[in-house]
Amino acid sequence: MLFRSAEVVRVGRPETQVRLTSTLIAGKTIDVTVRKKVVDAGYGSVPAPLSSRPFPFEADAAVKIVRPRELTFPGTAYRPMYVVIGAGKTGFDTVLWLLSRQVPAENVRWVVPRDSWYFVAEEMEQERYHDTCTVFNRCAATAESAEDIYFKLEKAGKFCRIDEQRLPEVFHCIHMSKADLASLRAVPAIRLGRVQKVANDRLFLEF
Repeated sequence: MLFRSAEVVRVGRPETQVRLTSTLIAGKTIDVTVRKKVVDAGYGSVPAPLSSRPFPFEADAAVKIVRPRELTFPGTAYRPMYVVIGAGKTGFDTVLWLLSRQVPAENVRWVVPRDSWYFVAEEMEQERYHDTCTVFNRCAATAESAEDIYFKLEKAGKFCRIDEQRLPEVFHCIHMSKADLASLRAVPAIRLGRVQKVANDRLFLEF
């Protein structure tokens, strides 16, 4: 049975009473006696959608800022320059979407606060997955450091990074196809930190 909420009814020693509310059956609750520990996993809850969150930076009134889902062609006229802020999955998907709409790479600027490692998507396909797992285990067993694992996997063609001259700081298990990697490498990237303010003619970043 799935439960949508848990309410602590009584806190005691050595037992605590918790009431669980069913997700599937309206009004169905079950009281559970906890004899060891109650863990608050609220930190794992899904955050508010991007559409309802304020932008994490200041912006001049004259600057046109849109969320990725608001980028619709031909509903929106082409502009001479697009600046995509953020290097996560949504960020690079937005860059790829612009390129797929024939926006030239030189008309896009991509703010990349931190570089990331990626799975090579083709190596995670069903027919290659077993080999990828085998190579991963071999690299992990022979690597001299955590960084060395990534370098070995990159050399084996299993991992990739957008800028081979930069050491990525994060790995979020994102898949990147070889075609998308080539497209993203053609886009000028700004690697000077996080955006603090967007002015009409410049970006202010915190390195």
